[in-house]
Amino acid sequence: METSTAGAVQTVRPAMSVVGLLSCMIAAAAAGLIGGFILKSTADHTVIKLTKELEDARGTFSPEQRIQVRAIELAADYRNVLLSMSIVGGLTAAFVGLAAGKLSGTSGGMLVGACLGAVAGGLFGAGGGALALVVRESLRGWDIIGEAGRPDIVKSQLHAMAIHAPTWIGVALGVAVAVAGASRNRRQKFLQSAGAGITGWIIAGLLFPIVASIIFTDSDPDLVIPSGDMSRVLWTTLSATLIGMMVGRNLTPESQPPVT
Repeated sequence: METSTAGAVQTVRPAMSVVGLLSCMIAAAAAGLIGGFILKSTADHTVIKLTKELEDARGTFSPEQRIQVRAIELAADYRNVLLSMSIVGGLTAAFVGLAAGKLSGTSGGMLVGACLGAVAGGLFGAGGGALALVVRESLRGWDIIGEAGRPDIVKSQLHAMAIHAPTWIGVALGVAVAVAGASRNRRQKFLQSAGAGITGWIIAGLLFPIVASIIFTDSDPDLVIPSGDMSRVLWTTLSATLIGMMVGRNLTPESQPPVT
């Protein structure tokens, strides 16, 4: 009797894993799609205000003035990136947290997952975006040009992944917090979801520069937030979807009793 019960439970588990995978993947894909279109209104729209002295220079800057201009541009980058990635991170974590809460069967799980995801995803997304800018500045001397005078595929891939990694690892951690808050075994779910989410982004990080360079030839996928409206939609949707998919693999509808 014990053997048949174990067999029955094992038969049900894979189907329930598919439910978790699909639920979180669809939720994350929707969040990534919405976030990608929102980037059109948030990224690259901060006004760069130069001092009167710099405006009077009319683009002919001394070395000291170039440093000042760069500092002003960097400050604008921080405002753009932190706002943009807090929105993308908050949406992604909230949507996945909502799905995880539904799967957990806990009282108020959906509300906790969504609210906690919005806060944690927003904070971690913004923090990851800020760290991505630090990485970008530290990698300014990285030569990605190959021997033929064209960008080297491997160097370009590693460069893009290095810059994007802090942002999406931050989002993945926000998702993990949302899933943990919506679940019963919070510590275990956080660790599982964090590892799965980061793994999902690594896959997306490998795919995005290649796909974007083929489909969107006029865009630059090598920026903290890639250029081009549709390239950005691809970036957020692909990354969020794979994070959600990998996280969802570990989630099962806990409200359903085991089949005996």
